[in-house]
Amino acid sequence: MRRFIDHALRRTKLINSDQSNPVDMEAPPQPHSTVGPAHLQNHCAIFGQLSADLRLLIHEAVLSDPDRLLHIVPYRCYVEAFHVLYDANTFSFNGAACIPRFRSILTVNNWNTIRRMNLSTVFKVPMELSPALKYIPPENYNEWAQNCEVVGTLKGLRWLFIDMTIWNYHDYKTTNTPDDRALIFILSHLRAIPVKFMEVEMNVDISEAVKSALEPMDFTITKRHRPYNTRVFRQA
Repeated sequence: MRRFIDHALRRTKLINSDQSNPVDMEAPPQPHSTVGPAHLQNHCAIFGQLSADLRLLIHEAVLSDPDRLLHIVPYRCYVEAFHVLYDANTFSFNGAACIPRFRSILTVNNWNTIRRMNLSTVFKVPMELSPALKYIPPENYNEWAQNCEVVGTLKGLRWLFIDMTIWNYHDYKTTNTPDDRALIFILSHLRAIPVKFMEVEMNVDISEAVKSALEPMDFTITKRHRPYNTRVFRQA
């Protein structure tokens, strides 16, 4: 009996304790964190004692990680390693019209630090039936030469990959026969880009006439099939 009474008293105390300190079931649990407010890197004694070479290695590991989202770049990190942002990353553009706009917001030094670029673009052929639209896709023939010249001003560019899709107004649902005149116009302007490595991936075959017109051709052309996207490219 005594043991039963002691057990009942302990149970009563536990119930009363729970009622006096109710648990908020709606509030999500908060993980324990010791992270305080952000500080400049010069406030870190250890980081300040590292040599410039070691700091640059740290910056490169942080800034060139493709899985890291860089929302905020501290000032000293940018000053010391801004070239890593341009040197160690690939800049991707959807449509060549974006490149001059991007160039307009960069300093000459930063622009010339870019080493790798990827361009995805779409052209419709024949040229006579492709209007000069203010939106993309498709690419504007009237601005293509100028956009290629802008890319050609990249003094530090080492690698350029162009993902190019050609769609014919007349037979886009079948064999998609390319227009040699349009292809010569499009590809010839790429010769204005002095780059060590350039590859153009297209969805059409290049005829011998086009290859002869482009000689000497200092870039590689490969073919890859792409199904027609009726949602993006509506036919009139």
